[in-house]
Amino acid sequence: MVIETVPAQSDPYLWLENVDDPKALAFVETLNGKTEARLKALPIYDKIYSKSLEILNSNNRIAAPAIRGEHIYNFWRDKDHVRGIWRRSPKQAYLAGQPVWETLLDIDALSEKDNIKWVYLTKASRMKRVKGLAGGLPSILS
Repeated sequence: MVIETVPAQSDPYLWLENVDDPKALAFVETLNGKTEARLKALPIYDKIYSKSLEILNSNNRIAAPAIRGEHIYNFWRDKDHVRGIWRRSPKQAYLAGQPVWETLLDIDALSEKDNIKWVYLTKASRMKRVKGLAGGLPSILS
């Protein structure tokens, strides 16, 4: 019997998870610069940017809920919670259109207390891979 061991795939971008590393910051800054230059060259850029910022900072967004028992859970970011908060509301209050949010984890407050830039990652976001960030824009913008 032959047993072949296959090494786990290595992630060549794992070093980017260190959000304070000067090398990671420089890498992201370079790619952001290339992307920003292409986007700003589009005639509709300023209008889209302004509207996107307005939507992002709006408190009228729909909370993406996760139902667990008698509560609705939600991770929320806004201008006052840049890193975000994990919160919950009783299901009945949420369904009645009057959520009563209870903050369970305030990432901004935790970051300030610990002097560490904490980042909240969901299971889905941990599964994403960094691929070709500056490799091109989606076809609708090209």
